[in-house]
Amino acid sequence: ARALAHGPGALGVEHFPEQIADLIGYVHGELPQGHPFRGVRAMPEGPTMPEVWLLGSSGESAALAAHFGTAFSFAHFISSEGGVEATRAYLAEFRPSPMLASPRASAAVFALVADTEAEALRLARSRDLWILRLYTGRPGAFPSVEEAEAYPYTEQDLAIIRHARRRTIAGAPEQVRERLSALAAEYGVDELVIVTIAHEFKARLRSYHLLAEVFGLSPVAGLDDDRMATS
Repeated sequence: ARALAHGPGALGVEHFPEQIADLIGYVHGELPQGHPFRGVRAMPEGPTMPEVWLLGSSGESAALAAHFGTAFSFAHFISSEGGVEATRAYLAEFRPSPMLASPRASAAVFALVADTEAEALRLARSRDLWILRLYTGRPGAFPSVEEAEAYPYTEQDLAIIRHARRRTIAGAPEQVRERLSALAAEYGVDELVIVTIAHEFKARLRSYHLLAEVFGLSPVAGLDDDRMATS
């Protein structure tokens, strides 16, 4: 970690490209001669290497991913502004690298699925309050639905929530599938990373199950609800 930060002090954003180059070097064991951390080895070692993805919410991040030839995921759950343009620019400007011969892109999206639209929107109230507190300098634990429903919202609070909801996809299975498919087509990607946060773990797990089911995906072998709920 200190090697990536180039010492005990925090580096400014202007050093981010250098840090990406260093990370790629650590993963592949190919830091250049004279590099101060050339002797550092990424552990654990094995026969394969992790894929290098750059998660970003701006055109600058997309440009860096294209320049270094890494995969790129636009953080739609953080900001939807300029996401389509940034991702399509990455796809157009990608430079082949030893890691990837062609571009690979995805969009990371907040999605919450329940058996009914009403239940999904009710569960999403927790995120509404959490986002509101985050945006107004009061970050903290993820609130329960009951706490969110009882909160005394002002008109300004509601305006903040309405703006943030543009990045939220919540509903019944078919509704969410339709919106996610449309978003993937808009971004020009064939892969989505789903971010789901709910106050209760069972609601989150149910959301993933419903989402997998509506997209025709099979569950991972060896995983079951009871074991995951107690892990």
